[in-house]
Parts: sequence; structure tokens; C-alpha cells
Amino acid sequence: MTSDLVVSPGLVDAILAAVGLEFALLSALLARARASALVAPLLLYLGSGACLMLALRAALAETEAVWIAGPLVASFLAHALVLWQLYRLLLAPPRLAVRSSGRRAAGP
Repeated sequence: MTSDLVVSPGLVDAILAAVGLEFALLSALLARARASALVAPLLLYLGSGACLMLALRAALAETEAVWIAGPLVASFLAHALVLWQLYRLLLAPPRLAVRSSGRRAAGP
């Protein structure tokens, strides 16, 4: 009985529902804190994990390989975007703003 629950696609559905609830709750908290710019990275972060759960669900349901590979590729892409955003935020060198002096160059 217990082993059927552990390897059941229904358990993965419950976990996916919990991830969706977590996203809704955290999005509401971010909106309340006026940090709604963080909702998109949160969606990518949780979406990456949710795609892994979808791949696990497909594997447990013994579906075709394409239904397992699709969520894995989507998870990789979402995770790569999260890493790219973190790189830009934390590690990328700061961009210097070039301001013009408003003067014209002397002509010939």
C-alpha cells in the first residue's frame, strides 16, 4: 500500500499542486512588499522544479520518452534563464553610463 503511494503519479500531482500554491502565496507576498519585479524569476525558479516533477510523473506513468524529455528540456531552459538572471544581477560587471558633455566637436 505504501509503496503504491510513493511511486504513484497521483503523489506527484499533489506535489505540483503544492508548488502552485507556493507560487501563488509567494507572488502575493511579493506584491504586498512592492517587489513584484521578483515574480518572474520566482516563476522560472519554481517552474524549473515543476517541470522536473512533470518528467517524474511521466516516467512513473510509463509514458513515451518524448513526454519525459519535453519537461526535462523545459526545466533545463528555465534553470538556465534563472542562472543567467543571477549572473546579470550578481556577477556581471557594472555598466557605466556614458554621458555626453553637450559640446560639439570643433570643426575644420
